[in-house]
Amino acid sequence: MFCCHAATGMSAPVCHNSGPVGMVWIISGEFLMGSDVPMFRDARPKHRVVVDGFWIDATEVNNSDFARFVNSVFQ
Repeated sequence: MFCCHAATGMSAPVCHNSGPVGMVWIISGEFLMGSDVPMFRDARPKHRVVVDGFWIDATEVNNSDFARFVNSVFQ
């Protein structure tokens, strides 16, 4: 069973369940991507994007943790 709530600092609801340890489920949703502002030509046109739900780590990974992971996998 899912228990959803808005995560601090995030606009999308985050759902916790019995998934991978240390990870949370981000439910699917949609948002407007791009800009209609003339100075942002490379961001045109503004359009709707739908994102499927996905798992993400509950906390950020710093560079030293990532380096330790890479070294453990590729040694």
